Amino acid sequence: MSKLEQLINDLCPKGVEFYPITEIVDSYIGLVTTMTIHYSSEGARLIYNSNIKQNKFEFKEVKYLAREFANKNKNKMNKLGDIVTVHTGDVGTSAIIKEELVDSIGFATITSRVKNKNRVSNAYVCTFLNSHICKSQIIKMIKGDRDNLNLKDFNKIIVPLPPLKVQEEIVRILDTFTELTAELTAELTARKKQYEYYRNMLLSFPRGEV
Repeated sequence: MSKLEQLINDLCPKGVEFYPITEIVDSYIGLVTTMTIHYSSEGARLIYNSNIKQNKFEFKEVKYLAREFANKNKNKMNKLGDIVTVHTGDVGTSAIIKEELVDSIGFATITSRVKNKNRVSNAYVCTFLNSHICKSQIIKMIKGDRDNLNLKDFNKIIVPLPPLKVQEEIVRILDTFTELTAELTAELTARKKQYEYYRNMLLSFPRGEV
C-alpha cells in the first residue's frame, strides 16, 4: 500500500468518494505547433515535458516565446496554481505553477485547473497525479504506448477525493515526509564523504619499516 493510500485510509475511516478527474479539473493540451521560429530572448517562458519533475520544474536551458506570438495564445498560458502534467515521457508526473511561471506556455504538456477551490486542493490533485495509484491507472490505460498520455486517456483518471481539510493534511504530511527524507539522504551522503575522507587519509600514511 502506498503512503497516499495509507493516509487516505487512516484519515477517512469511513472511506472516500471517487470522481472522474473531469469533474474536478478543466484540462487542455499546450501548444503543439512549431516553436523554434517564435523563440525570443524574452517573453513567455516555455515549458517542455522534460522540465516537469515531481512537484517541481527544472530548466537546464530557459527558452522564451516572443510576446506577440504568446499573446495570440493567451488561452494556453498557465495561471497561478495550475497543475502541469507530462504528456510525453515520464507520463503523469506533475508540478504546480508558482509565481515565477505565471503566463508560461507548455509545449504539448497537459495543464489542469481546479474547478472549485473550496472543495479541491490543487496540491492534493498534484500529489495524487504523482502517486503510484495514479501512475498504475495511467499505465493500464495507455498499454504499450507508455511514453504518451493523450488528453482522452488523462480524462479517464479516477481520483479519490476526501474532504478539503483532509486533502490539505495529506499534502502537509507527505511534504514533511519528503523534507525529512531529503535531510536524511543529505546527512547520509555527508557522513559517507566524511568516512571516505578519513579512510583515504589513513591509507595515505607512509608505512613504517619492519
